[in-house]
Amino acid sequence: MTLEHSDFQDLFEKLMQVIEEYKDNPAAMSAISSELSKLYKQIPIYPGIISMSIGDVVETVDLDDLEEREKLAVVLEDNKVVSGEFVSFESGNLKLKNCQLFRPPEELEETEIPKEDIQQVSELKSDILAELWPSLDFEVEE
Repeated sequence: MTLEHSDFQDLFEKLMQVIEEYKDNPAAMSAISSELSKLYKQIPIYPGIISMSIGDVVETVDLDDLEEREKLAVVLEDNKVVSGEFVSFESGNLKLKNCQLFRPPEELEETEIPKEDIQQVSELKSDILAELWPSLDFEVEE
């Protein structure tokens, strides 16, 4: 194994692929991040196994094959996502319990938020390598 290629590189490439695939499905992203954390705690020295496993966390299934599925993420026609535990699929209705509803982000040109409504404010950085390690911030061909 060389610096050019390693299991960690494969893991990051797989993560970038999975993030791109499920970026609009917060329930899937939550499941992926939870499973990634669990896998890393279980087998930290085997990034190759983590890389091979993480793509199988989210699996598209048919409505008729749900009896064995416990936790589902359902993308609705309006792009909202509902996650929950499968209860039944009867009379054309999918029943879930312990659900969460995720709404797609809404684009706002501008907004005002009253201070009393604010619990926490976090800066979202996009060039952290340049900030923390400027000598390592090389141009990368895409």
